[in-house]
Amino acid sequence: MTVDADREATFKLQLEGFRLEDVPLKQLAEYIHLLSNLLGSPKTTHLTSVTTGSVRMPIAVSPEGLPAVLERMAMAMHEDGGAARAAYEALDSCLAANGGHGWIEDCFTGKKILSLPGVKNLASPLPAFWQDDTLQGRLVAIAYRISEDDFSGRIQNATGIEFFQCSEAVAKGLAPLYLQYLRLYGKARWQRRANGEWKLREFKADRAVVLKNDNLVSIREEIKKAGGFGIENPDDSFNELMDVRG
Repeated sequence: MTVDADREATFKLQLEGFRLEDVPLKQLAEYIHLLSNLLGSPKTTHLTSVTTGSVRMPIAVSPEGLPAVLERMAMAMHEDGGAARAAYEALDSCLAANGGHGWIEDCFTGKKILSLPGVKNLASPLPAFWQDDTLQGRLVAIAYRISEDDFSGRIQNATGIEFFQCSEAVAKGLAPLYLQYLRLYGKARWQRRANGEWKLREFKADRAVVLKNDNLVSIREEIKKAGGFGIENPDDSFNELMDVRG
């Protein structure tokens, strides 16, 4: 089945575990729908063909849509990738349910850029829940529009890079705060892992507060101005602490 064989492909979805002639048309349509959800840019992405044998779907992405598609796939690789990760997991679960697996590769380099383990990694996901929460760190990116309503961003903190999503209005407010240390307020979706640890799966920010970048000297001065720690003679603080220890 060929949709537009003349269009140059950017990426290719490769599905293994079954042959095209064995896949019902309804199931094939579901794969295409889930792939579209994953890429997230229906106006700039186009299926060029579906080949016989194992299922191969070359996808053409227009130059103006490529950054957003790459951002979606980058988010899909991370457990806190929000809607992009959810779309990835939906496609992978569908593959698993049908006994397949696959990957998305770059047609220009031939490199696999997103793996879909499918049936190879079949496991029942643990439940997740939403709660009011905060995300804190240095704002290192306000990226691309990843859906009609959302933009993506990234916060760097002690644990690494955390993805978040926000509205266009919030994104505009965050743009001047690039590389500053922030506390984002919003909704977080957490999921418990099999080993008992909690993992942030998605964060939707609705406002931000700039954190003070105080050093120890300025903090010490503020404490002194506020009356110190209640020690009348700071020079004798060591002896007072020793008395407390007994």
